[in-house]
Amino acid sequence: MKLTTSILSRAKWPVRGCAARLRGWAIGLGDFRVRSYEAVDKFMAVVLLALTYLQHRLIVDAPSTPRVRCLADVIRSHRDEHLCDWLSGACQEAVATGDANAVLQRYLRLNP
Repeated sequence: MKLTTSILSRAKWPVRGCAARLRGWAIGLGDFRVRSYEAVDKFMAVVLLALTYLQHRLIVDAPSTPRVRCLADVIRSHRDEHLCDWLSGACQEAVATGDANAVLQRYLRLNP
């Protein structure tokens, strides 16, 4: 099979799309004020744990969800799940207490 530029560009597109979605994430060794091997080791453990979780979610979610095609999609889906839980909890509390303003102040950390 002959590799053409169109085949190669189609193969690179998902990777570029994921990279574009993840550009807002700015975390690095500087965020941990690394001064020792132990700090680097802990940082790598956190990174590899997060990557393992994302890959697991990609394998589990990809067959059932056509919108999940790469790790950036998994991150978006994970954020959406947290947002739904947060919003559902706020709505339930507002209904239970009958005071929507107090719930907004609590969940949005508004100053009274």
